[in-house]
Amino acid sequence: MSNVDKIRTSLETLVADARYLKSQMDEISEWNSLGKIKANVSKLRDLVGRIVIFAELATSQIRSGLTDLTSEDKRTAVVGYLDSLLVLPWFLEPFDGPLLGALVEYVVRKLNGALGHDWGLAKVEALVVRGRDVLDIAGPLPWEKKGARG
Repeated sequence: MSNVDKIRTSLETLVADARYLKSQMDEISEWNSLGKIKANVSKLRDLVGRIVIFAELATSQIRSGLTDLTSEDKRTAVVGYLDSLLVLPWFLEPFDGPLLGALVEYVVRKLNGALGHDWGLAKVEALVVRGRDVLDIAGPLPWEKKGARG
């Protein structure tokens, strides 16, 4: 099993336990056109932020079972997972992977800018255990203006 497969399996397990993500993931599976995705871009960005944080936590939990781990392994696992949630018409499918990849890179860059490269995974794990939103580690979301979170 590759690093990407191991990360994705661990990520799926963590996300399955996060009840507050369930309704968002059900909603995203209904976005079957670029128009619906565009209309919900802020929700998608927040979901990507949560999945990126979960992937980092998942990776930290299985790190001993990973060999020669790269950032690209984590990115590929996250993009693949998100891509599996978005079911677009066949003629739009070629576009969602690159779009999601760019969004993942944007979110990671913003989280690194707000939190540094140590995202405080102990705090993330505590939030997960308490059923709280993992984006709470960032305070005001780094991609929004201060006070814009509602």
